[in-house]
Amino acid sequence: MTWAEKVDYVTVFLSYDLDFVVKSQKIIKVVNLESTMPKHHFLLTYSVSPNGSGDKESRAADKVRRKITKLEEWRKLDNVETAFEGQLYLVSNDVEDKRSEAEEDVTKVFRAVVDELDAYSDVWVNVALSVDKLGACIEFRV
Repeated sequence: MTWAEKVDYVTVFLSYDLDFVVKSQKIIKVVNLESTMPKHHFLLTYSVSPNGSGDKESRAADKVRRKITKLEEWRKLDNVETAFEGQLYLVSNDVEDKRSEAEEDVTKVFRAVVDELDAYSDVWVNVALSVDKLGACIEFRV
């Protein structure tokens, strides 16, 4: 007997909607966990600053700025040059942990840009992040 034959309902993570799957003559309910995960809308703004006064740092900052504007993870606001909005899926239990998780998630995206351009010692990315249901603005530096 397979595991599917032993249970009436199975929850799986899917990035698309699927209501029911028939397997082994049993109906197994499939739930889109993405729709039940704790989703939080956010708005962030950022600034990229050279970490020094040389030409190398200034050029690196310009490259990072251009690359950030092309991010596809979030929606860039049309009329505000350095602002994005989007959704974060935060699974922590309390507000402080969710704030830390939100900061980590956003840091990963900006860090990937900085690392891709090999600019980690040349620039700082300062971020102000506001996440619904998580209180005051979160400010941090990447």
